[in-house]
Amino acid sequence: MTSSMPEPPPIQAPQPASSQAQPVARSFTLRACLIGLACVALIAGYSDVNALIIKSGIPLAGDHLPVLPIAIIFVLSGLWNPLMGRLWSGLRLRLGELTVILLMMIASAWIPGYGILRTLPSELIRPWLIEQQQPQWTAQHTLDRIPAHLIPLKHQSGDPAYATVFEDFDSGITVPGGHRLPLRQVPWHAWLPVMLFWAPLILLFGIAMCALAALVHRQWSKHEQLAYPLASIYASILPPVGGGVPLVMKSRLFWLGVLPPLIFRLDNWGSALSHGKYFPYIFDNFWLSGDINRIIPILGKVGYNGCGFLQFAIVGIAYFVPSEVGLSMASGYMIFILTSIPIYLWTGRPMPGPDAKDVMVGAFIMYGAMLLFTGRTYFWQTIRRACTRIRADDLDQVGPWAARILLIASAALVVLLWSCFGLDPFIAFLYVASTLLFFLVVTRVVCETGIPFFQAEFDMSLALCTMLGFPALGPNPMVIIIWLGTILNFDTRVSLMPFAANGLKVAESTGLRLKPLIPLVLLSIVLALGIGTAVKLWTTYALGALRDDYGWLTGLPSAMLDQSSAGLSLLDQTGRMGIASATHGLAKIGLLGQNFSHQHDLAFMFFGALGICAFSAARFRFVGFPLHPVIFLIWGTWPSQFLWFSFAIGWVLKKLIVTYGGPGHYHNAKPFFLGLILGETMVAAFFIVAQLIYYCATGLSPGTGFGYG
Repeated sequence: MTSSMPEPPPIQAPQPASSQAQPVARSFTLRACLIGLACVALIAGYSDVNALIIKSGIPLAGDHLPVLPIAIIFVLSGLWNPLMGRLWSGLRLRLGELTVILLMMIASAWIPGYGILRTLPSELIRPWLIEQQQPQWTAQHTLDRIPAHLIPLKHQSGDPAYATVFEDFDSGITVPGGHRLPLRQVPWHAWLPVMLFWAPLILLFGIAMCALAALVHRQWSKHEQLAYPLASIYASILPPVGGGVPLVMKSRLFWLGVLPPLIFRLDNWGSALSHGKYFPYIFDNFWLSGDINRIIPILGKVGYNGCGFLQFAIVGIAYFVPSEVGLSMASGYMIFILTSIPIYLWTGRPMPGPDAKDVMVGAFIMYGAMLLFTGRTYFWQTIRRACTRIRADDLDQVGPWAARILLIASAALVVLLWSCFGLDPFIAFLYVASTLLFFLVVTRVVCETGIPFFQAEFDMSLALCTMLGFPALGPNPMVIIIWLGTILNFDTRVSLMPFAANGLKVAESTGLRLKPLIPLVLLSIVLALGIGTAVKLWTTYALGALRDDYGWLTGLPSAMLDQSSAGLSLLDQTGRMGIASATHGLAKIGLLGQNFSHQHDLAFMFFGALGICAFSAARFRFVGFPLHPVIFLIWGTWPSQFLWFSFAIGWVLKKLIVTYGGPGHYHNAKPFFLGLILGETMVAAFFIVAQLIYYCATGLSPGTGFGYG
C-alpha cells in the first residue's frame, strides 16, 4: 500500500466464535465420522462419473477451493442446522462435528478427479501401447528399465488377459447391446497386484506431506502470522460454538455479494439453453492478443496472449490477502512478458516454454531454502526434541511428533523406492527430499496468496536431471523418476499438502484436537484411494482412455519418456553410459562434474533464484516495497495468465476502500467479498446437481459446463 494510512490485518474475516481456539466438546462423534466417510465416498465415487459420463465440466474438487466439500458444509450449517434444530435440537450438527466432516473431505479430495488418480492408470498402460510408434524408446530400451512388477500383467503379451487389460484400455471393452460395462468384466485381477506397490507409495507420500505441513504449521501460523485466506473461507461457513447459522450468513452484505456470481452464471446458463434467444451471453473473458500483437509485434513473439478472465471467487480472495501479494498476483504476468522482451532480443528464443520452467525451478529451490532458513531455529529445536523424549508439559506437542512421523515416512519412502521401484538409494533420497521441498513451496504459495488454482508447470524429476546431470542420475533411475513424476507431482491444482496446511489452520481456529483426527484422516485417504481407483478403472474400461475428459493427457507418456530417451541417447553418444550404470550410492557425487548440455537451463534457474533473492531483500530493506517474490513462483504459468485480471479487480477495490473508507469500512465490507467467493462456489455446486438431474431425466449428457462459465 502506498497510502500513508496503515493497512488493517489481511485476514480477520467474519469467522465463528470458535476462532478463539477453545477446545470444542463432542467433536468426534459416531455420526460425524459416518457422515464424513459417506461424503468422502461420494466425492471419490462420483468425481469420474461427473467428469466422464455426465461430462459436467465442473469438477467436484478441482482446486484448493473444492466445490462439493464447501457446498456440503454450507448446506449443513446454513440449512440443516436451523431447519432440523426447530424439530429437535439433537439433530443439529455441532461446530466440532462439522469441522471433522470438512477436514475428512478435503484430506481425501487430492485422490480422485484431478488428483493423483488422474494419470495413474494411463501411465501404467499407454507407454507400452505406443512403444512401437517411438523408435527412440526401442533403441534405448527405455521402457525395459522400468520394473515389470509395477505394470499390470508385467506387460506379458502372451497372457490370455492381455487383450482386455492393454488393448481394450484405449477403446474400452465393448458390451453387446450398448449397455454399461458390468463391474465383473473389469480386469481387477491384473490391477490388484500392481496396486499393492502403488498404494503404499501414495499413502507414504501422503503421510509425509501431512507431517511436513504439521511441522511447519506453528512457524507459519504463530511466528510468521501467515494469512491462510482459504482457511478463513473454510472457517466462515462453520457455525459458532453455541450453535446457529454461520455468522457471515446473517450479514446482508454477504447475500448481496452472492448476487453477482448468481446472476452472471444463471444468465449464461439461460443463454446456453436458449441459444441466446432469451438471455444475452455475458462474456467473462477477453482476448486482446490479436490487436495488441499487430500494434506491437514483439509481444506476439514473446508469447503474449492478452487474455483476462473474470472469476468472482478470485476477486473476493484478492480482497483478503496482503496488498503486496495481491498486486504481485495481478502484475506478475505482465512483468513476465516485459522481462521476456530483452531475453528474446538477446537469445532469440521466447521465454514461455522450457526457459520459464527453469526460472520457476530456480525460484522454487531458493524460496524453499529461504523458508527453511527463516524457521531454522524453530525447526532445529523441534527436530532435537523429536529425537528425545517429548515431555507432557511441552507447549508444542504437534511439532516434535510431526518431525518423527516425517522422518519415519521419508525413510520408508526411500526404502520402498529402492527395493520395489528400482531406484538407487542415494537417488531415492534426493527424489523424496526434492519432492517434499517442491510441495512445501506449493503449499506456501497457496497459503500465502489464497490462490486455489495453482499449477507449478515443471516436473521435479526433470529438474533433478538438469541440476545433477544424466551421468550422476544413471540411466535406469533417470527413466524411473521421470516416469514417476507423471503420476506423483504432475498437476498441483489439487494437492494434499495445501489441504493439510489449511485444515490445520481450521482445526487451530476451532480448537479441534489433532490426535483423534489423524486416524480419521488416514481412513478417509484409504477409503478415497480404494473407491477412486475402482471407479477410475471402471470408467476407463467402460468408456476408453481416449474418450477421457482429460483427453490431452494421452500425449503425456510420449512427452515425458521422450525426455528420458533423449538423456539415454546423450549418455550413449558421449560414452558415459558405462560409468553412469556402474556407479552407485554416494559415489554418484563424483559424477556431478560431468553434467553436460544443461548450461542454458542452469542459467535460467540462476535467474529465478536471483529474482527471489532480489525481491526478498527489497522487501526487508525498503519499507512499503509493493511487490512479493511470488511473482517468480508463478512465472509464466497458466494460472498467472488466467487469474491476473480478477486479482487486479480485487486489489483495486481493496485499495479504494482502504484509502477512502479506512480500516473500519475495510472490515465492514468483508462479508460482501466472502459472498463473491462462496456465491461462485455454490452456483458451481448448483450446476453439478442440475446436470445430474438432467442426465437422470433424459439419459443425455448436458454438455461441458451446462452453460456455466
